[in-house]
Amino acid sequence: MNLPEHGGNLIKLSKKAGCNPKEILDFSANINPLGFPEWLRPFLHSKIEDLISYPDPNYTSLKKKIHSKYGICTEQIVLGNGASELILQIPFVVQADYALIAVPCYSGYKEAISLLKIPCIEVTLKEEKQFRLDINELRDILKSKPDQKALVF
Repeated sequence: MNLPEHGGNLIKLSKKAGCNPKEILDFSANINPLGFPEWLRPFLHSKIEDLISYPDPNYTSLKKKIHSKYGICTEQIVLGNGASELILQIPFVVQADYALIAVPCYSGYKEAISLLKIPCIEVTLKEEKQFRLDINELRDILKSKPDQKALVF
């Protein structure tokens, strides 16, 4: 199956489609097609001076605020710059023997497991089954490797 790649590359897509990137509504990358809310521009402008240095990579202040509000230990809080960054970290934490990915899906899952060269089993979702995951197929794969740790996306 020739699967499309993850979106968000409007220039490439517009060249392929022969149109202006502004004519495309891209729902693949969580980008608001309406642009910035009016209140955001002046706020960002007022914070330009804060952009001179990198922010705290450990998110110390934010973790403390989350701890204060929700009572979660700061050591148990994992923050990242978007879901893709966090997804890339999952295989390093899980240390699985193999991965199971239902396809088609977000291409970042396969990218994440490829970083550690984790063997991957793809479970293809079929159109005739409305792209629903066959739980029995998934169970059979997991049962066939009872002594191995699986990472399932």
